[in-house]
Amino acid sequence: MTSIDIDASVVDRAKRKVEAVEAKGLSYVPQIIDAHKRVVDAERSGHQRSLDAAIAAGELLNAAKEAIRGSFKWSEWRSEYLRDLPQSTASLYMRLAKNQDRLRRPDLKTADGVRISNGVANLAAAGELSVRKAAALLVEKKPRGKVSRTKTNEDAAREWVKSLAADDLLHWLMKDHDGEWRKALWLGLGKEFATVSDRRF
Repeated sequence: MTSIDIDASVVDRAKRKVEAVEAKGLSYVPQIIDAHKRVVDAERSGHQRSLDAAIAAGELLNAAKEAIRGSFKWSEWRSEYLRDLPQSTASLYMRLAKNQDRLRRPDLKTADGVRISNGVANLAAAGELSVRKAAALLVEKKPRGKVSRTKTNEDAAREWVKSLAADDLLHWLMKDHDGEWRKALWLGLGKEFATVSDRRF
């Protein structure tokens, strides 16, 4: 046997390992489909059960993803075996499962200072609880409008200088300054390089 020949037993073991991983992942498929159906049915009634079912589906999806890790790409596997479950919905369920403590713990608050669990309870009490509205409570709100610190001319100039290549910077400095200024710059740079000569650039 040459170094190019592959022992058939090695190939068989590899195939069995891949098949076992796939079988483990496939064992979650009926449960995930059932959980998704429970979410859809519960969503119609706007009931707390929809959130519970979405979290259960997310836990199963997370477990399936972990089971196939390293052997299959998640997006391809999900597309193949869970065709009726869009990626956006699967991601939503998985995010809810991952953050279920944030939805249920009374001490956690949004950026606005509102308790997340109160948001879930308020939506449920109003008959408006949906999976997407619960997920919206998890989103960190970013401030809108003007940023507190406006960009100055100096900030813009710094960004522009940083974007220049060394030869471009040299071109602009040579073009816009006289010999005395360039000499002072050269001496200043020489002193700077002398103090950092033992450091790497």
